[in-house]
Amino acid sequence: KVEGGTVEPPHEHEWSDWTVTKEATCTEDGEKTRSCECGETETEVIPALGHDWNEEGTCNNCGAVKPTESEKITGITGEGSSVDISEPAFDKSVGNAFDGDYGTFWATVPGTLADAYLIADLGGTYTIDKVEYTKRIYNGSYNCTGNLLDYIIEVSTDGETWTQVAAGATVDGTTEITFEAVQAAYVRLRATQSYHWQAENANTVMTVAELAVYGIPG
Repeated sequence: KVEGGTVEPPHEHEWSDWTVTKEATCTEDGEKTRSCECGETETEVIPALGHDWNEEGTCNNCGAVKPTESEKITGITGEGSSVDISEPAFDKSVGNAFDGDYGTFWATVPGTLADAYLIADLGGTYTIDKVEYTKRIYNGSYNCTGNLLDYIIEVSTDGETWTQVAAGATVDGTTEITFEAVQAAYVRLRATQSYHWQAENANTVMTVAELAVYGIPG
């Protein structure tokens, strides 16, 4: 910008100190903001603190009582690698995998199984030790396109870095998958083999009727 024959240098933000606008709790993220005199603002997430359990099983931060056994985590939301919308008669959306209804299911668009996944967002940090994968059933049969023949379970605290905690073969109905307790905010289900009624199309679709995760907060 030229004013009176001089060139003004580009504006450089002079940020204020961070101000906490929402305190983080043991189970929920907080938020902080800062601003520049030009009106620009920045916002950052303050990660949830996580419970600080004492020997009596009470959280030093919030007073919550530590559960003694893993419980089914509720309120899980999800993200899938894709959603098959080729058959309008069947709703195959991701939410079906977490709705508690074994009659609904999520399915991917046919493709490469190596690229398929289902992520469960636990809504906070938990110490988990069990996942249940339930196959789709149709007309009394578990021979449904996309039902997994094997599974890979991975966990993450940030949704970016993943660690495998379990792998193996599935069974008809619900496969109960247990592993050493680990902290996680996200659980990812993948596979290397899935069923298709046409053998030449095996390992092209991933289908999940229900995915359940068990743990305790923190």
